[in-house]
Amino acid sequence: MITETLPQLKQPDVAKSAELYRGDINDAVIRAQQITGPEIDEPWWNKNVGNDGSTEDILDRFDAAYEEEVTSKQPEVEASKILQRVGETEVSMKIEAQKEEDSWEQYAPIGSAEYEQANQERIKDGKIKVVELGRPDHSITLVASVKVDPETGKAVSGHEYNPEAESIADTQKAFEEYLAKTKPEDRVVIYEGDERLVEDRNEAIQKAADSGLVQNLASKENVPVISGEPSTLEMISVMERLGIKREELLAFRVAVGLETQMSSGEPDFIAGYINHQAAELGIEGFTDYTEAEKQAIVAEGRLDDIKTELAKKVETILPTLNELYRPALDNKDLFVFDGDTITINPEFNIDEIGQICMDRLNWAGDNRINEVAKFSMEMRDRTIFHRILETYRDGKSPFVVYGGSHVTTIQPGLEAYIGN
Repeated sequence: MITETLPQLKQPDVAKSAELYRGDINDAVIRAQQITGPEIDEPWWNKNVGNDGSTEDILDRFDAAYEEEVTSKQPEVEASKILQRVGETEVSMKIEAQKEEDSWEQYAPIGSAEYEQANQERIKDGKIKVVELGRPDHSITLVASVKVDPETGKAVSGHEYNPEAESIADTQKAFEEYLAKTKPEDRVVIYEGDERLVEDRNEAIQKAADSGLVQNLASKENVPVISGEPSTLEMISVMERLGIKREELLAFRVAVGLETQMSSGEPDFIAGYINHQAAELGIEGFTDYTEAEKQAIVAEGRLDDIKTELAKKVETILPTLNELYRPALDNKDLFVFDGDTITINPEFNIDEIGQICMDRLNWAGDNRINEVAKFSMEMRDRTIFHRILETYRDGKSPFVVYGGSHVTTIQPGLEAYIGN
């Protein structure tokens, strides 16, 4: 009888999020629950796990607490059913995980011969490249964006912020074609960078380039959107394991986003931009203001005082940042403290600062800042790759708009996974 055999039944195996981790904490935790059965809620998480510490610490705390939860609450009468489900799901997930890992081996890192050849082919006509992988009813659409110098007609580094640019129009056309060929329930957009939901199309592009455009278009068509970027916590954890200090990561993040900041409508508030980046990375001495605090500052007429205060605070970290920039900038500082304001060094043409940052403070070079950029880009590429396959495995047909270099590096791996 069943009641006689229950005492001999083994407790169900509990999936370990640390073993399932592929660059996304939430994904690992969710999958552990899907495999095992019992689900946890936010109060349980806050009480038993929390968000403090490294990625490894968080996953270890979850695994220990979750195993206790399953053991204490899972009825033994369900043990055999759970074991069967766990076994079947684990086999399936291990197969998919291994397939993803095998496919990632085809990654073409920047600087490799494979990348250089493919990238030169991509940019030679100065147009975006749209690549479709998979079947018509289940596909991945990759849009490799491009920025073109209006005077020479040649592709250059960076993103396109001009709403009238041909590449912007072509990206919008590609999205319209995507809508025409996919069912509403199959659609999802994966965009670059952070969320920039702006209602006006032109303003969206001016603030966040092609990422702003596609988020704007998706919102109007009620298409779900997902950022392909790793979380700040994930980024810090991985980079520190690679021996990269937070100040070095700050220098890179400030440089890579400087063009966006200068086109944001607040080009004179570089101190606020640097402070925000430093606070997000958890660098000691830097904190951000909440929206309520910002509104209060404006209402009380203290904005100028706060700007001066932030500039003096950021001045303390400028030597560290400039020291990292100098080797790539002919021994020149990128930022200067001018009275009570942080500004870009007047020796640089402010209209060309985006180009300077992309060409000299990104991955192309042998200086420490370039090394940090290379590590960061490969980490981002791995996350983008996983996000795309995650949605694809869920039955979606993702529409992915990313800088052309990112698409060039991950396309071979996606082709290997899909089997094209």
